[in-house]
Amino acid sequence: MEKLDEVILGRRYIIAEIGKLKEIVSDIQDTQTGDAMAQITAAVNEMKTFMQNSINALTDLKNNINNLTTSINSLNSTVETTLNAVNALKDGGIAPISPQASAPTTTSTPAPSITTTAPSTPSATPTTTPSTPATSGTSRFDDILKAAKANTPALELGNMIDKLRTQLSKENPLNPILFELSMESGRLKALGNTPLKENHLKTLEEKINKWKSS
Repeated sequence: MEKLDEVILGRRYIIAEIGKLKEIVSDIQDTQTGDAMAQITAAVNEMKTFMQNSINALTDLKNNINNLTTSINSLNSTVETTLNAVNALKDGGIAPISPQASAPTTTSTPAPSITTTAPSTPSATPTTTPSTPATSGTSRFDDILKAAKANTPALELGNMIDKLRTQLSKENPLNPILFELSMESGRLKALGNTPLKENHLKTLEEKINKWKSS
């Protein structure tokens, strides 16, 4: 990045020098023929335009490199999370399930008199369990979309998606949308501290609807 900045500063210096040359040419214009001076002036203008276009191209290249770096960092984070989940499964993360499965069988047999208490507990449990994931997934996506429509800066929206991706990776490290969330977070952060334009907002809404249904 420092080398790019040095090149851009060098180009700006050359443009300034060309501007001085143009002034000198105009000073001696009275002593030269009209056609010759017109050719020199046109050549100087072409050189100045070329150098300005070069600076613009280098600036765009620098921005693209910054965006690519952000996307690569998000991808690395997703890959690391997935690898940790796979290693956890290899180390026997499924083992604790078998003792839990045998425990309810033992407790249900010796307690016939507690049958009255048992029905009340299961009836409360199913009601809480399904509602929690449904609310957490859908409402969190809806909150991000509402914030986007309320002209929240793109950088802040990217941070919100990044935070949601971290939460979802804890709930399910193998969730297939984690990678898409990382890419979208990086894309929004690259747009800077300004609200989303209409086309970006429409794209985000389509992606959120897709993630909610997956």
